[in-house]
Amino acid sequence: MSFWPLSEPQTKASFGDRSESMQPEATARRFVLQNCGHRFRNRWVFRGLSGQIEPNSHLLIRGANGSGKSTLARILAGTLTPTEGFAGWSSTPDALHVDTPSPLETLLVGPGMSLHPDLTLKETIAFHEHFRPFWPELQPWLVLEPTGLTAHHDKPIRSFSSGMRQRVKLALGLCTQSALVVLDEPSANLDAAGIQWYHGILQAAMAKTTTLVCSNHRQDDHLTPHQIWDL
Repeated sequence: MSFWPLSEPQTKASFGDRSESMQPEATARRFVLQNCGHRFRNRWVFRGLSGQIEPNSHLLIRGANGSGKSTLARILAGTLTPTEGFAGWSSTPDALHVDTPSPLETLLVGPGMSLHPDLTLKETIAFHEHFRPFWPELQPWLVLEPTGLTAHHDKPIRSFSSGMRQRVKLALGLCTQSALVVLDEPSANLDAAGIQWYHGILQAAMAKTTTLVCSNHRQDDHLTPHQIWDL
């Protein structure tokens, strides 16, 4: 199965024309899948996936539960090695030379990502920044301020609702300097106001990095994609 870029975004209504800063540099690397497959024990989740993700693009991976979206998300984020084939970065047009992704240049936000329950919000952000820097123009404190969460900066994460925790995870993920951000069902546990807030920071992050969304056909998970991969 092969996936290739759409010639145009599916619709131009969601975020309009892309600014100059959103265009990838000439030396930017694309992400490449070459005959990629993965299995757990004797069951293949998927096989034969090939395609390219262009720099600074917004990719949507759609599929029903059990289709392998989360497994593919982990492979793209560099936290899981495929059973067969290759997944990694390429700076050559023919994609013959592929570098394995490093977790330090990618970031995954998904149901399997947890926040330490005993840390406060302030400590959580400081702990994350100790290992991964934030974009100068995208700082979690500023991003979270409209949500009202900054008023709870001294409260432990364990006291947060599922929606509050999801906002924190999204803020950390989209504000972190990364070449690729993978979001697995990002609008889960968000109300209407939370979804609107999420779309705003996703739009801002799209100006800086490649964004990939895995979704169970939930429109609120993504903006207008440049590519769609159906599993």
